[in-house]
Amino acid sequence: MLSSFLTGDAGVYIFTAIGIDLVATSFFQFKKAFYKDFLKKFDYESISKEKRRKTIKNTGYLGLIARGIIFAILAYFFIRAAVEHSTSDIKSTPDAFVFLQESPMGSWLMGIVAAGMVCYSIYVFMMVKYRKFRT
Repeated sequence: MLSSFLTGDAGVYIFTAIGIDLVATSFFQFKKAFYKDFLKKFDYESISKEKRRKTIKNTGYLGLIARGIIFAILAYFFIRAAVEHSTSDIKSTPDAFVFLQESPMGSWLMGIVAAGMVCYSIYVFMMVKYRKFRT
């Protein structure tokens, strides 16, 4: 029943809304990286070792950019499906990586985004250890 709902006109509107939301999410990831807003989650000045501070800063920056790229690709998939009225043929996150791989310079792009996702993972582990919480 749900698949028949999503393949009709309602599906087009839902996919358009999801695509627009993913564009906004992608933009927000890039904005957080550019303005270094992600550092506000840390008591950055109290981290004594410079190497740890650089690790948090660099992995957060690269990781957020990689997430922004993935969200942008997913937004493209949703909006394209809505425009072409082919909501039954929607792509998923693994398809975003296939899209990167099959593009020109695909192996380079795939490697850069994969490295960015590894950086994001390291950033999340650093956040678990050094995040400041309001009390």
